[in-house]
Amino acid sequence: MQQYTSAIIFNLDHTRILLLKRANHKKTHPGYITGFGGHVEVGETPEQCIVRELDEETGISVSDLKTVAICHFDDADGYEKREIFVFQCAALSLDITADPHDGTAIIIPFDFESIDQIRSQCTEACWFALQHLLTKNIGILNITSQMRDEEILRKLNKKTTF
Repeated sequence: MQQYTSAIIFNLDHTRILLLKRANHKKTHPGYITGFGGHVEVGETPEQCIVRELDEETGISVSDLKTVAICHFDDADGYEKREIFVFQCAALSLDITADPHDGTAIIIPFDFESIDQIRSQCTEACWFALQHLLTKNIGILNITSQMRDEEILRKLNKKTTF
């Protein structure tokens, strides 16, 4: 199973987030909004991968790195089986320029209304992780592709550790 990482990057006061709108030519999730990240290399932990990917893709260093979600997807959606580790972290500045090959960096307010407006444009892993953070759940959200949206939202609304 291939492992990937993705990061939701906050400004220091946690009022805004930096995400990536993927380029339309990308093989997976073209035009969708997600976090910055990539493939976990052989011998690398997901934490090491996200630090490397953020440096390569944004040039920023981050602090307060925390795993907020682990998403397990089977191949039913046309992609290979994969496990996505979603992290939250803080950065001194969100002012970066993404590599146009990867997509466009976007900064949005971190509130329910703003997140709801981008829901249809987000990858599943990104959207569920954002909801998890917005509802201030404790622990790591663990989801699979077999779960339905309603089941995941029920978990989120309970505000419990998963």
